[in-house]
Amino acid sequence: NVAVTKMRNCRFLANSALEDGGAVLIKIFIHFSVHNCIFVKNKALHHSGALGCENGLHDIKIQYSTFFKNKADFAGGVEMWKVKLGEIKSSKFVSNIATAAGGGAFIFTAMSLRCSKTQFLNNYSKGVGGAVSIEAGQKKSIIIFMQSTFHKNTANLEGTAISVISSPLKEINLY
Repeated sequence: NVAVTKMRNCRFLANSALEDGGAVLIKIFIHFSVHNCIFVKNKALHHSGALGCENGLHDIKIQYSTFFKNKADFAGGVEMWKVKLGEIKSSKFVSNIATAAGGGAFIFTAMSLRCSKTQFLNNYSKGVGGAVSIEAGQKKSIIIFMQSTFHKNTANLEGTAISVISSPLKEINLY
């Protein structure tokens, strides 16, 4: 059995969680896709202000989606935790806030991430990674950002656009 879930044309507005996943938290699916969805003013106390994907998902695709003014300690917008294949395409991360890391997105132990044609605008982290924070990658991890825009992101400590911490990445590419 292959567990697949798709979210298309959905709106998640002003939801909140006392722990993780302000709007959506996915832990059990093998293949997960988000297409043309909007996440606005969602918040979680700890992880994933808008969308959290964790614990061994095989692949996640986020396309043509917007994350606006979401908030959490880690990952104001999207968190990918132990995801094997991640893709973010033609999406927007705007004015998301993290009090620790990853204003727009927080990537932890991802095997592969490809981010293309995506805008990271005015995201903020009180700690590291104003737009994106990448931590503890695997030795074979490959992270690629292509044709993406990082504008007016802020981090109080380091990495206003992208922060890579304690990561044995095979490679990270910015095109």
